[in-house]
Amino acid sequence: MGGIFAVLLVPLLERLEARKVPTALASALLTVGITLLFIIPASLLLYLSIRTGLQQVQALRNAPKPDVDWVHSFAESPFATRLLDWLKDLYPITSEELVVSLQDLIASTSLRAADLLGGFFLNLPSVVMAMVVVIVSLYFFLVDGRRLVLFFRRNSIFSTRQTDQLIDRLETSCRSVLLASIVSGIAQAFFFAVLAALARIPNVPLIGALVFFSSFIPVVGTAPVTLGVALHQLLVGNSVGLIAALVGAGVVTMMDNFIRPWFLRGTVNLHPLLAFVAAFGGLQTLGFVGVFLGPIIAALFMAILQIFTEPESEPTRIAPPPAGPGAS
Repeated sequence: MGGIFAVLLVPLLERLEARKVPTALASALLTVGITLLFIIPASLLLYLSIRTGLQQVQALRNAPKPDVDWVHSFAESPFATRLLDWLKDLYPITSEELVVSLQDLIASTSLRAADLLGGFFLNLPSVVMAMVVVIVSLYFFLVDGRRLVLFFRRNSIFSTRQTDQLIDRLETSCRSVLLASIVSGIAQAFFFAVLAALARIPNVPLIGALVFFSSFIPVVGTAPVTLGVALHQLLVGNSVGLIAALVGAGVVTMMDNFIRPWFLRGTVNLHPLLAFVAAFGGLQTLGFVGVFLGPIIAALFMAILQIFTEPESEPTRIAPPPAGPGAS
């Protein structure tokens, strides 16, 4: 991740160097800047959202079958009544059985969520150490990144053109996966959080954080979070919150379709299925950072595959001049 951030910050580093700022000082300034503007705020946002979520499910964890008011309200609502009438032809169920089933579902989901969120706090020291490693590696990648690139150029098993192609694909992949996703995620999370606050939907910071982090998932994106909020507002009978969540779900989707292509101009995108599998495969293998590293590794793999499947262009041969009259 430190190397990925360094790739994105190289243009700013070159601008500072053009203003006669020493490379070490410019690298330190950029490292401090990205730490204060993104790494620390994102880490705090993740911490606060997980703590808020843990507080929400902690009470349900201690009660195997919580007596939730909105469950009874939903079971007695006209929508649930019509749904039960339709289901009776397929599967006989009463409103009392529906309430018990929903209570069991809430209890089991809360237990699982509490275990997952609690595991984050158990691993908090390792997360902090990982952030320190990212920050330190970012600085040294900025200072000595050119030497590393030169080393790969000199010792690459590919030709000069192919090596430059791989380096260019790495740069465009970092920009598409990280920069475009961060800007798009911030915009989506901010808009949906403001809309939720205006509609008086509770747990706005948690919702905003979920929208931000889910925006990194290819294809699926923020739909599960935004539509889940809309479903919750339907269940609790908040019509204003339901309309706001549905409008927000549609708007954030359009925002993603507008912001991301604007940042990806001139880059080569992965196939949506490959990006989707790479993100979830990276998440399962490498943890949360795998959401970013997975598509980048997949993009490099596709670039190498393209190099092996496309023959190297032959150099242009210059025909020898015709022999003169006295040539033997």
